[in-house]
This record gives sequence, C-alpha cells and structure tokens, in this order.
Amino acid sequence: MRILPLISKLQASDCYLLRMFTSSLFEEAKALQEDIAAVAEKVNDPAMCEKVRLFVYAPKEIQAIYRADASKPRFTAGYAIKE
Repeated sequence: MRILPLISKLQASDCYLLRMFTSSLFEEAKALQEDIAAVAEKVNDPAMCEKVRLFVYAPKEIQAIYRADASKPRFTAGYAIKE
C-alpha cells in the first residue's frame, strides 16, 4: 500500500487531524528525549547509557535474546568455590 495516494485523497478536515496527531507525537518524542537526558545525567555512566541505547534501538529479535539471557539463573562465586 502506498502512502502518497492515500494522502492525496485526504480532505481538509483529515489534514487538520493529521497535523494534530503529528504534533502530539512530536511533543511526546520531545518529552521522552528530556526524560532520557535527565536519567543519563543521574546515571552518570556513558558506557551504561550507550548499552541501554543499543538495547532500545535493537531489533525485537535481539531484545528477546538479551531478555532470555538475563532471565537465566546465574551461579554465584560460592557455588563455584564449593565445587
């Protein structure tokens, strides 16, 4: 489905709604960027912030791999020393 033919069929009222929706998305994105900047400032660890950024922008399949790996039980140093 092509978007351009759909846009050309929009009426004036549809364009107004589209502008409102786009404006709302822009404002939400701007607010999220401000929240991200505030958290990054509090974390104060550029390497950790970069890891989180890479995870967030990774494809869903890659995120699923990381989540599965994170949910696996880990053994502690106490178990390793005991054996």
